[in-house]
Amino acid sequence: TVADSTLLATYSDIETCGDAVGGDQSAPSLFYSVTGDGRTIAATITATYDMQVSIFSGSCDAPVCVDGTEGDDPLYRSGQVAWDSVEGETYYVIVHGFMNQIGDYELTLSEVTRPSNDLCEGASELQLNSVVNGTTVLATFDGLAEDEACGAASGGDFSAPGVWYALIGTGGTLSASINGEHSVQISIFTGESCESRVCVDGKEGEEPDYKFANIVWD
Repeated sequence: TVADSTLLATYSDIETCGDAVGGDQSAPSLFYSVTGDGRTIAATITATYDMQVSIFSGSCDAPVCVDGTEGDDPLYRSGQVAWDSVEGETYYVIVHGFMNQIGDYELTLSEVTRPSNDLCEGASELQLNSVVNGTTVLATFDGLAEDEACGAASGGDFSAPGVWYALIGTGGTLSASINGEHSVQISIFTGESCESRVCVDGKEGEEPDYKFANIVWD
């Protein structure tokens, strides 16, 4: 963990990285570097201002975006971004703010573990009439183009990290419900493999807060 401040830092001319706001280099910034060792690394920051952090590989002259994030609601003063490092690769961690904001912060780099069912190939098996607890924290984006149109207009839009589960059909009608701490969406696929999956249906969370969704399929 390092403690620092962007109060006397200068503006960076590196382009945006990560989500639309998270990579906006619109405030003075400071740079750090870390060498990858094949593990998943998380950069966590807490600040006294509306903070953002961006991760690049490559070189200072030819940076390649890895990921970036803005601070969490409601004050945007803390946030975390994780990436899967390549052994021997140098990564640049840029701490910056939003719309000229500057201030003090603490930056921590640590090893983290992604959910075991982060990828389709590692889907967790479900049993009928069972309840499971899970998380999408530190999961990766799926974002496959062929999946985006699955189900309801928003239900199949993989616009956030997701996790996977598998269930053997019974020949009857099935339902799945999800309760989350955030706006949720659920998509159902079938197929002989993850590579050949076919959309069955999808649904977004219900109003008013979109934190609950229920889907029924044959």
